Amino acid sequence: MAVDCRMEHRERLAILGIRIAMASSEQMQDPVGRAYRRLFEYAADRGVPPTGDVMMIVREMGTPMILEAAIGVAADTPGEGNILASVLPEGDAVVALHVGRYEDIGPVYEAVFAHASQSGRRPSGAPYEVYLTSPETEPDPTKQRTEVVLP
Repeated sequence: MAVDCRMEHRERLAILGIRIAMASSEQMQDPVGRAYRRLFEYAADRGVPPTGDVMMIVREMGTPMILEAAIGVAADTPGEGNILASVLPEGDAVVALHVGRYEDIGPVYEAVFAHASQSGRRPSGAPYEVYLTSPETEPDPTKQRTEVVLP
């Protein structure tokens, strides 16, 4: 599968996130859905509009895998409890588009890391996925669109 990678400049983005430990991808749906609902509620309760960026940050690969379900917010917002506040800093990133099932995204990660290496660049942060569609907006999983971003 050929993956088209490109360099892109990303602006600083304030985010709210919830970390989730996963032993396998089969466990993802329920805790991830709950995390996103909680994040949107938290932002709404504080009057902070989401930017529309819904993402999953890969904090640690391995078993368990540590993922962070995150949303972009329009202003820096303090976290509370298991809700973490952080920032994706401004900077260049390798970006590739994946169209298809979430579980088939592995080769896209391999491609962005290879592109960075071949370009003489080193990762400066955790890779993450930005969901351009969701199961609600695109019910056909083979048509779901996800960007893989490597700062």
